[in-house]
Amino acid sequence: MDYLLLPAFSFFIGIIVGLTGIGGASLITPMLIFVFQVPPSIAISSDVVAATLMKVVGGVKHWQQKTLDLEIVKWLSMGSVSGSLLGVGVLHQLRQTGEHNLDNLLLRLLGVMILIVTFTALIQMLLMTFFPKINLPELPKLNLKTNQGRFLTLLIGAILGFSVGMTSVSSGSMFALAI
Repeated sequence: MDYLLLPAFSFFIGIIVGLTGIGGASLITPMLIFVFQVPPSIAISSDVVAATLMKVVGGVKHWQQKTLDLEIVKWLSMGSVSGSLLGVGVLHQLRQTGEHNLDNLLLRLLGVMILIVTFTALIQMLLMTFFPKINLPELPKLNLKTNQGRFLTLLIGAILGFSVGMTSVSSGSMFALAI
């Protein structure tokens, strides 16, 4: 592994993530796998740890700038932390059974998640650009004053957290699109 090239690439990816809040795992994990030949299971877990450090710094800055909705953070966190632990637990069980080639499975899951994020963002951008006045069915509001709103927020967090635990993808991208 080229230990000089890795920080340079990561620096530029960090700028993209800092500007947009999305794309870290969609860029870092494939970079580790395809450029630096890191096995997918190690690339995903390494990205999760690196992203955690980046997000702590970003979270502190947003806290200082008072750009957080702490109620949404609380309910999304309760779901996403539980979901990510479940995702990591599933991976652990798959590794323990040894029935599957975990790196091949993770590479496919990673590709599927990146495609989902890409198509979701593309559809959203196309709709907003070419059909700004389109009347789509209104999605349920995340009214955290109701049990339904808290449950939906918790459920969204759990589903997205599970995918983060499995692939490291969507911690920023899908959460940003969902909110």
